[in-house]
Amino acid sequence: MDSLKGKLLLAVPAMEDPNFARSVVLIIKHDDEGAFGLVLNQPTGANVRDAIELDGDLECEGEAGLFRGGPCEGPLMVLHECAELAQETIIAQGQEGDDEPGVYFTVESELVRDLLGTSDINARYFHGYSGWAPGQLEAEMIAGGWLTIDASPQTVFDPDVGTHAWTARMKERTREQLKGQINPNLIPPDPSVN
Repeated sequence: MDSLKGKLLLAVPAMEDPNFARSVVLIIKHDDEGAFGLVLNQPTGANVRDAIELDGDLECEGEAGLFRGGPCEGPLMVLHECAELAQETIIAQGQEGDDEPGVYFTVESELVRDLLGTSDINARYFHGYSGWAPGQLEAEMIAGGWLTIDASPQTVFDPDVGTHAWTARMKERTREQLKGQINPNLIPPDPSVN
């Protein structure tokens, strides 16, 4: 299977794992060693300042929201549009004449500290991540647990998060695949009750 890095995984409506029900996951890494991603639509209700006070090693002036990136424990991670503070490019910046920013990933604490002090950029802060062992994600996809679509900076930094993000991405997917025959707004949380 080709690498899914920079793609979005959409949990199928029947996903039973409560960690991923109606989730939208941006894949950060996908190779022979496994896969790693961040759930984009699980805001925690906390802000980054709260998380940093728990860690105790960073200072934060901003009130940026904190997202749950998945069930695996990990350091504070950031998706952002500042190429100068990136450790990894997830979605390349637009071509010349296209002012669309890229999407970059950073986890190193000094770079995260610099991002916290940078204003006027899109940035999402994550606590936890989603991880798959070698072959695990591929097996879940073959079993029908995930759908994929292309990601863009607009989808990554969509200000309207929560279940809306999943519904909007499912609409994109169904338009692509089924030419609008299924309305994701009508899919109940438990499709078996249909």
